[in-house]
Amino acid sequence: MVIVRPAAVGFLLFHAAVALSAAPEEAPSVGLDLSVEGSRIEIDGVSPSGQIILLGIAHEPLLGAFQLSTWVEGIVDEDGDALSVFDLERPVPPSSVWAALDLASGATGHVAPDGFPIRIRQLGQEALEVDPESGRTFLRLEGSKLRVLVIRRNAGAWSRVAYDGGVNDLAPEPDGWLRIDPTSLLPALANQNPLDDLREGDLVAMIDLGSLEVLALRVPEGGGAH
Repeated sequence: MVIVRPAAVGFLLFHAAVALSAAPEEAPSVGLDLSVEGSRIEIDGVSPSGQIILLGIAHEPLLGAFQLSTWVEGIVDEDGDALSVFDLERPVPPSSVWAALDLASGATGHVAPDGFPIRIRQLGQEALEVDPESGRTFLRLEGSKLRVLVIRRNAGAWSRVAYDGGVNDLAPEPDGWLRIDPTSLLPALANQNPLDDLREGDLVAMIDLGSLEVLALRVPEGGGAH
């Protein structure tokens, strides 16, 4: 069992009026078995000696506002027992969602603390836009604030936050949509190359920073919509 503790954590302030949306039911986890145990996120079913990417986002009350905390961690199963643990060294925030992907097998999983249901929405080719001149693929997503994570099997992960009409949105004014250039995402792991474009099989995972809804997209053959 490998236990990893957090390094840097990003913080933003959100007004307390931000709604934490509830879901009628939880979507099933696929492949990886995640659980919340006190201060720890336990991930079972990891490829022996393989590496997973863990993404976590939480809303935490702070002086009449919400503090937004985010974690993007690469965890290697160094002892080969197929179990990895991320220890926050404090109780896991009750309003939080966690998603993981095994870089070797492509298996995924997600979890939230008891009482906080996960909302998961699967996106299709409508979320991909191919530039007719360059042939490059862009993400086109409805929303105002998203943490975007692209994971490529046996290669690595790239991540960034995007704001409608602001940081990492190609549109200059807010319009309720985010148009994101994947090459602007930053490597989530050490010694990674920049992301050149989206490729067939890439997993794009996004968490809405307001509602904590999870959006997921698997890039189809051809890399995008034509």
